[in-house]
Amino acid sequence: MKKIVLIAMMATALTACVQQPAPKEDSRLKEAYSACINTAEGSPEKIEACQSVLNVLKKEKTHEQFATQENVRVMDYQACIQARKTGNDQEVATRCDKIWQEIRSNNSH
Repeated sequence: MKKIVLIAMMATALTACVQQPAPKEDSRLKEAYSACINTAEGSPEKIEACQSVLNVLKKEKTHEQFATQENVRVMDYQACIQARKTGNDQEVATRCDKIWQEIRSNNSH
């Protein structure tokens, strides 16, 4: 009886060890996205590169909501940049800067 309990405890411990790398990988993806956004400095080309990390995060069930929300923010920011390029007024620039600050602050955690 003691052997069965010992084997069950060891199996549980091994299962816990096997399941731990996934969250570590998930956090690495979020950290990679955060680093990407923080180094992008508002550059549309660099932000576009960050989009690929978001696409991978979106496939992960635990980060799907975060990635979807961030995707909308990034798309809004890219739309602002496009509007700015077409010669819209200062209000567009202010709105773009606000969106960019939201993106960065959301990813500084």
